[in-house]
Amino acid sequence: TIHDLISGLEWSASLSPTEMNYEAALSYVDRLRIGGSRGWRLPTKEELKGIIDQKALVNDPEASPFPLREPFNAQRFGFLHSGTLVDHPTGGNFIMNVRNGHIFNGEGHDCYVRAVRPLS
Repeated sequence: TIHDLISGLEWSASLSPTEMNYEAALSYVDRLRIGGSRGWRLPTKEELKGIIDQKALVNDPEASPFPLREPFNAQRFGFLHSGTLVDHPTGGNFIMNVRNGHIFNGEGHDCYVRAVRPLS
């Protein structure tokens, strides 16, 4: 696991083995056991924002081309689910594109899961 002292959260070090829809992602974190421990959930939209390295988002050729901060920046492609629902008639949940840090309504997108829980 990743003990993130900046956020006070414990994150799963690995992603879900496959991309999945939102309902499957909820089921995945509910069943997840890491080291025998339970209590995992999808991160909120704000928690996903917290793993973005703001310095990587500047227009600077010396900046990192990948916007996630260490050690999250090992993931170089795909999307991540959040558990935050979009307040819109069509529904959906927010997701993050890890290649550029954009967070948007991901209704209909299959995404990876990086589970989270409070540090114990």
